[in-house]
Amino acid sequence: MNLATKLEGTYLNILRYAILIGATIALITVVITGLLALGSTISSEPTKPTNTEFSERANEYKKGFSLNAFRTDNEPKKVTKQEAPKEEQSTAPKEDSFQKFSKEHAEKIATILIKYFQEVEGKQIDKERVINIVLNYPRNNQLYNQDVQKFYYETLLTIANELDKEIPTIKSDATKQIDIDKLLQWHVNKVGDAVKSLREENIEKQKKFQKKYAEYLESKASIGGYLVTAGSAFGVFLAIIWTLLLVKIELNLRPIKDIADSNKSN
Repeated sequence: MNLATKLEGTYLNILRYAILIGATIALITVVITGLLALGSTISSEPTKPTNTEFSERANEYKKGFSLNAFRTDNEPKKVTKQEAPKEEQSTAPKEDSFQKFSKEHAEKIATILIKYFQEVEGKQIDKERVINIVLNYPRNNQLYNQDVQKFYYETLLTIANELDKEIPTIKSDATKQIDIDKLLQWHVNKVGDAVKSLREENIEKQKKFQKKYAEYLESKASIGGYLVTAGSAFGVFLAIIWTLLLVKIELNLRPIKDIADSNKSN
């Protein structure tokens, strides 16, 4: 066996291992892309989320509405003289069950506020005027949703009831006096913050859905690409196996050829 024959045999063996590695890579590619295509095929469309309504979170939000919360957010100061709230003109909306609810709450709130002004500051204020102020506060601050307005009246009445209980204590301690204008504005701002928080939560929920939906569409669109890649890799795998078969045949025939060459030389 001459040097050239030995080199040919060595190269054929190296080629055989290279072919085996290539075939393995091609087969792995077929399996992976096939699984990806299958996963994209069976993936389900994400469900579009529904926005959370304010009424669903009302009880949770109510925890932050109290006279103590107002005092925490606003450092108490001694009030010697306080101007009555500025008058607001009522829009006189059509009477319905909600309007009845809001007026009943506004009357109860106004009764307590008037009591506060009379007993603590010695002022006489028209009840209808205070009712109009309470009724118009939500709309003047862009709170138009009825669930939000209902929440506004309920929580303001809760705070007013707390204030009513504290009137005897406040009368004897001027440092505990409440700035009613500031209280009403703090309250409506806090309701607005709750609305804003819920709106941002719903927006974020929709953004996450849009992202998932885009990924879903991209996954569906990539099925064709995965199948083409898998088919191509499988074709390469078959070609490599065929080449390997030829190399294997050549390696098996070489000993026979060497024997024949040896017999000829003898």
